[in-house]
Amino acid sequence: MGIAFFLSVLRQNRAFGSLHWFESVESKFLAERTEAAEQLKKIGQPKSRVEAQDIQTLQFRGRRLQAQIDEFRALQFSTYAARIFFKSSDEYDERALAAHGEESLLSLA
Repeated sequence: MGIAFFLSVLRQNRAFGSLHWFESVESKFLAERTEAAEQLKKIGQPKSRVEAQDIQTLQFRGRRLQAQIDEFRALQFSTYAARIFFKSSDEYDERALAAHGEESLLSLA
C-alpha cells in the first residue's frame, strides 16, 4: 500500500509501470526454478553420497524458489490492488491539470 501511495503522490504510476519490474523479477525466479529442475533431471538416480546431497540441495532450492515466487506474486497482486485504490485521484488530478492548466490550480492553493 505504501508503494502505491508514494507512486500516486509523486505521479510516477506510468513510469513505474513502464519499468515492467514485476514481470522481470518473476521471469528471473521462473528461470532459476527451471534451471534447478533441469539440474535435478541431469543427476537422475544418485550413485554416490555426494550426488544424494546434491539432489537434496536442488530439491530444497526448488522449494525455496517456489515459496519466493508465491510470496512475490502476493506482493504483486497487493500492489496492483493498492494502485487501483489510488488511481482515481491520479486521473482526476491529470484531467484537472489539462482542463485548467497547472498555473490556475497552483493559484487556488
